[in-house]
Amino acid sequence: MYVTSAVKCAPPKNIPSLNEIFNCSQHLNTELKLLESSTKVIITLGKLAFDSYCKIYSLKKLVFGHRKIYKLDSGKILISSYHPSRRNTNTGILTWDMWIDIFNVAKSISENISY
Repeated sequence: MYVTSAVKCAPPKNIPSLNEIFNCSQHLNTELKLLESSTKVIITLGKLAFDSYCKIYSLKKLVFGHRKIYKLDSGKILISSYHPSRRNTNTGILTWDMWIDIFNVAKSISENISY
């Protein structure tokens, strides 16, 4: 397992600018390329992470949503999840059970993928 982020700084009010997203995408792209051969399942936490991943890999027509699962042409599995922000967890948009489920799904999928 490897955890990274699309934006590497803590911008004011936790709202990154398009410039910050673009600048950090160079680092994210490098990280993803280094992990390319060992990655089976990708979980994106939030729409920003989902959109960033899709942009780097030129994935079109994928729609963000919680627990959306996509089999990519590369054979990898992409799972999108709501971000575990205070706003999402305090309002119940993302519950503890939903959060645990995402990782259980990813684990189950990764155990059944062979390269």
